[in-house]
Amino acid sequence: MASKSKVARQAQSKVDKNFDKKLLAIPLVALQIKFITIGNIPGHIWLGADGENYITGLEALIKDGIFSSEHLLSYWPAGYPLLMYVFSKLSVEQTLVITVVLQSILYAFASWYFAKQISRTQVRKFSFLIAFLIAFNPTLSLSTITIGYESISASIFIIAIGLFTSEFLNRDKRIFTWRSITAAGLLSLSSFVQPRFVLSAFLFLLIWALAIKPKKAAVIFLVVTTAVLAIFPSTLVLRNIKANDFATISTNLGITMNLGAGPGATGAYIKEGYGVPCSSIEGNDAQKDAHLRNCVISWYLNNPVKSIELFYNKARFFWSPWSGPEASGSMARNPWLKISPFVSIATESQSGNKLIYGGFGKLVSWLWMIGSILLAGFGVFKLWKAGGLAKYIGISTGMIVLINWAISVGTLGDHRQRLPIMSLSLFLQVVGIASLVGGKRYRISAEDTAQTTVPSK
Repeated sequence: MASKSKVARQAQSKVDKNFDKKLLAIPLVALQIKFITIGNIPGHIWLGADGENYITGLEALIKDGIFSSEHLLSYWPAGYPLLMYVFSKLSVEQTLVITVVLQSILYAFASWYFAKQISRTQVRKFSFLIAFLIAFNPTLSLSTITIGYESISASIFIIAIGLFTSEFLNRDKRIFTWRSITAAGLLSLSSFVQPRFVLSAFLFLLIWALAIKPKKAAVIFLVVTTAVLAIFPSTLVLRNIKANDFATISTNLGITMNLGAGPGATGAYIKEGYGVPCSSIEGNDAQKDAHLRNCVISWYLNNPVKSIELFYNKARFFWSPWSGPEASGSMARNPWLKISPFVSIATESQSGNKLIYGGFGKLVSWLWMIGSILLAGFGVFKLWKAGGLAKYIGISTGMIVLINWAISVGTLGDHRQRLPIMSLSLFLQVVGIASLVGGKRYRISAEDTAQTTVPSK
């Protein structure tokens, strides 16, 4: 009997090892393709939407040091240029190439680690499909070769979910583990390159505390991990105090909010006709930015009808396609557009342009937007319904997507803001569509649920 059990365990171990090798092969193949691409494109990098601004900030840091008073380093959050500045210590001339290579390696690791941890849960049957779509989604995956923070944040979010999954499954009752501190540190780095992620990171750590930690330890866990989360963003404030004599992370929030507000605004980025009436004040850039934010908030409160229209527009712009009649955002440099068949059809002939930008194109675009939202929502629902660990994965991923969608609604409607959370939204959409059309093969069964129940507190 014992002999048969041992043989069964050995056979299962062999199956698991083969499964893991196949999961690892997916991001490795994608990474190899990226390395080939990096070696063959001019300059070995692509510029993102704010690429020139980040490079200007980097050049100022190399010239003047980390306390450079260059305006762009206080206007934009300086985290991403500072990160590249660290890379410049390896080679100033090759800083940009080093950046995209490291971004690509990080993304390959993240997509493997996430799929690996998911494969240990109730949704194991989804892991190959998830790994493939995250590794080979053209826009998301190729963003690692562009100068921009988006792929770093997309990588960190799925690593953090993977670490949470691993800790849940290992049922470690200690208040702090290497997984939780690593997750908090990585989320701090993500908030360093884009401070708007602080809120979703904090709420994720709150879910972690409530889902895994004993009640008495949850408060201590949250206090310490929040302190770790604050480390990197705090350095941006300290840098601005030293460099510019004002305490703020950046000074562009008011302007970003103003771009999406006002009687002539559409909710999207437009070069003229936007903005709310606002008096000018004397003061530094941080004080002027705070004054403008207050003006925008006051305008929203005093113009509820127009505000609702703008909020609706910005909500749909967040999910708009990368191209076509409903596209809205700053993704004109999206590498996918260089090879997209839809772009080719629209530019090769008048009839093709009419097809893509006419009624048919609008219908497809709306189906894309509505389908993306409904499938992600259905994915959260299926994970919630499964219970156990799947429930908490659904809550965490859904919350991060929802919070960043809400921030876009409050600032500027731009589909580029979807990119950093796209790894998570893709995961939810895969769960949603596979559960909907996959039949019994992709159904999360009661037996699966029993394997990953909530750990005892």
